[in-house]
Amino acid sequence: MRRQADAIQAPGHDNVASAIRNDPSWAVFNLMWDQPAQISPACEAMGWTTLEEVLAWVQATAAAIGDARSFSMLVDPEAPHSLTGMKTIDWPKLHEAIHATGLLASDCMLHNSDAMYHLPTKAQWVEIAAACPAKRHMHSRNDDLDCDDFTRMALGWLSSKGLGNCAAAFTATRHYLGTKLTGADAVVLVWDDTLTPYQWEPQAGTLHPVTFAKLGGNFLATRVEYARIFA
Repeated sequence: MRRQADAIQAPGHDNVASAIRNDPSWAVFNLMWDQPAQISPACEAMGWTTLEEVLAWVQATAAAIGDARSFSMLVDPEAPHSLTGMKTIDWPKLHEAIHATGLLASDCMLHNSDAMYHLPTKAQWVEIAAACPAKRHMHSRNDDLDCDDFTRMALGWLSSKGLGNCAAAFTATRHYLGTKLTGADAVVLVWDDTLTPYQWEPQAGTLHPVTFAKLGGNFLATRVEYARIFA
């Protein structure tokens, strides 16, 4: 007995994918399966045997959601700003600004990936942080999806939206109550066009002052220091 998906597989994954892309509801379909090889297993699981059945489901889903592009934008929103018109700073000056925080641990590792960076205004950073979809995920309460993953998510989203050259750094923090270590966290350290630094916590989509210590569950902490910074 043939597998249910054979009728989909027969014309070839690429041809099926091409047909679906030409359908107005492609935006919805693309959110679920973006590789041709994923189509056959999906059809098998859903019991679809013809291309018409696939398109019917995609169209019905799009109709239930409303506007397919609006839904796509909700899941993967566009950034509210671009690099156009932003001030810039070279790495030596940003390096000085990082040290000027006075929060680097004695063993802090500091790296840069670019020679020059763009500086959004604080208002732009607030809007960028609020738009980032990283906050829509739930913390796994273990290493599977925790603070460092949210931080990578935020930085990856910036890059995917053409904002990867903003002055934003993956930053590993240590938190203290007096001299006692209360825990660690990972945040995006950003600088605005006045070279004021802020801690962007992707889980919440908010900015905090650079000295704010009560992040990542460190509610008793009174001091924060930076152990790793990669800009």
